[in-house]
Amino acid sequence: EVVRTVPGVADTAVVGKPHDVLGEVPVAYVVPGPDGFDPAHVLATCRERLSYFKVPDAVYETAEVPRTASGKIRRHLLLEQPARLLAAGSGHYENIYRIDWVRPGSLPPTSDEDWAVVGTDVVDVAAGLEATGARVETYAALSDLHEAVDRGTMVPDVAVWRCPGDPGDVDRFGGAVHDVTDDVARRLRTWLDDERFAGTRLVVVLQGVPGSEDSDEMRGLSHAPLWGWAASARTRHPGRLSFVLADPGETGDEWGTALREIVAAGEPRSAVRSGVALVPRLARVSATTGELSNTELNPNGTVLVTGAAELPAAAIARRLVATRGARHMALLSPAGEDDEAAAQLKADLVEDGSEVVLVACDPADRQALETILTGLEHPVTAVVHVQEASAGTSEPGAADMSIVDGALNLHELTQDADVSLFVLATTASGIPAAGDGSVAGSFFAALAHHRRVRGLPAVAVSWGAWETETENGHGTAGAETLSVSEGLAVFEGALTAGPASLVALRLDMPAWRAAAAQRAVPELLRALLGLPAGPAAAGTAATDEWRRRLTAVADDDQLALVSELVRTQVANMMGLAGAGSVGPELAFRDLGFTSMTAVELRNRLGGVTGLALPVTLAFDYPNSAALARHLRTELVGGHEVVAVKPVSAVPADYDPIAIVGMSCRFPGGVSSPEELWDLVSGGVDAIGEFPDDRGWDLDG
Repeated sequence: EVVRTVPGVADTAVVGKPHDVLGEVPVAYVVPGPDGFDPAHVLATCRERLSYFKVPDAVYETAEVPRTASGKIRRHLLLEQPARLLAAGSGHYENIYRIDWVRPGSLPPTSDEDWAVVGTDVVDVAAGLEATGARVETYAALSDLHEAVDRGTMVPDVAVWRCPGDPGDVDRFGGAVHDVTDDVARRLRTWLDDERFAGTRLVVVLQGVPGSEDSDEMRGLSHAPLWGWAASARTRHPGRLSFVLADPGETGDEWGTALREIVAAGEPRSAVRSGVALVPRLARVSATTGELSNTELNPNGTVLVTGAAELPAAAIARRLVATRGARHMALLSPAGEDDEAAAQLKADLVEDGSEVVLVACDPADRQALETILTGLEHPVTAVVHVQEASAGTSEPGAADMSIVDGALNLHELTQDADVSLFVLATTASGIPAAGDGSVAGSFFAALAHHRRVRGLPAVAVSWGAWETETENGHGTAGAETLSVSEGLAVFEGALTAGPASLVALRLDMPAWRAAAAQRAVPELLRALLGLPAGPAAAGTAATDEWRRRLTAVADDDQLALVSELVRTQVANMMGLAGAGSVGPELAFRDLGFTSMTAVELRNRLGGVTGLALPVTLAFDYPNSAALARHLRTELVGGHEVVAVKPVSAVPADYDPIAIVGMSCRFPGGVSSPEELWDLVSGGVDAIGEFPDDRGWDLDG
């Protein structure tokens, strides 16, 4: 009823959407009136008039609200039918993550190490390592190091190799990407085959700048396939390879310190930025509370969709026609009209009022793709490239490079067109188990960033398996299957989220947290689970550290420390400037908290402090000051000796059951709670005959 009061709302339904921790969160579906409505006004009205756990997590526009003949909302049909995301009420997108770069855990590097630095222009690297006390030898090429060992030189503990440079901004990248990838793969194969270096870690330095404005990925496209291959290489060759992103301009003594921290951390992928060592972690994508910017399609242009025979591409094509007004579609699939699934998709889209061309074409075939594009009646104004990642291999192979070629061809052949939408999507086959071991995923992310910095639209998404894909063996390690509606929500969210590259997974966070207590979890998930950056100690160690810090200062200072922690976490969650922007007495509700952000705050604080905190934490302590006082009590107040009454021991097999209220109708003559209990405890058979006064056809 609250949503109905907003001007321009013709019809609405607020239904519960499944959530791993909360069970359900509310989502509003709105049918707009003739003049439209303001989705931000919907959220603002709900925050003003409702308890914040009732505020919708998102606002979707839909064509109708399906109801039964009696007027009840048909929830499952509503959740499954096409809808367009217009506004987000929570602090984060569901199932969408970005790559964050954080400091690794504080592990002391080994002091007595022999290092080899390989490549041209490595004087500063060597000097930086020597400044940390490492013994360093330099070589112009890996082959020189092999020859030195042949002559009797001691095998180093660590070797650092700077890969050949990136070709820069040229008209055609395909040849350069192939050349660099093939050359590096060949040299790495030679290194790994030499058993003399089995105990040496090779640190491969690639060109890139982590943490850039709208993407945390590669700068150099020719190195991107190697970055994607890094995680699977670590799995196949444990302890032997590390890949590091670094700007070619990185110099100075900080280089040495950063490299030694990276080796001590032992992670497959890391980076150096301004002399600081960083490691990648998944982080939730903040959603601007309120109306989202949505990419509009040109109704007079053609939407090009590849992979049309696969479920994700088909679902997206249907969504674009149903909710974004796509009227001219070009579908590409390997078999074209001979593919039953693609042919059915074409028929469905035509029935929905769209003009559709279905062609057999591999985007890696540049000539064939160019012929198709030039032959379209309406120019391409949107591209959705859906590509299944190849399985992880011992090195980037032909299948990987074909994927690279397809994406490059689409980019190069449409970069001068008036394209408003350019989506690159692939399966996240290696996330989180190995850390995106997909060459396709990493190259797509790099290409999306490459386009963004040149003013061209692009977003790259690595997503988990969709619905029936698992039946074909395309599961995603460590993640649950995305339903079609969840996958489409990810697609809509990716268009508005902001970052150029995203990861979309339906992670079972409670299961991962439980696993963290028993075994090591993938590095990428550590920050998401609230675990320390490195291979850190259990939660008790974090709790002990906080208790040590607090007991070392006065009471007022204790509260100040915990308050700073709480307000910093709140600010980071809600995308605010810092702890100073979160007033101690400012209610979480006034900051736009929802049930989901309340759970997120619980997770963050629990991860940092090691405390087991309830889901209702932000509801029980509704502002930073109250929450800080509670955390302080949990951390240092628990050491106080409190007198308690002795209680008698309860037998281990005593399991009380309390019936606190009931309203029921049972067979067997039961008419009260006492009689129900007697029936259950006595094992009475209460099954009776079918009623004969209900009008049922018992004989049928």
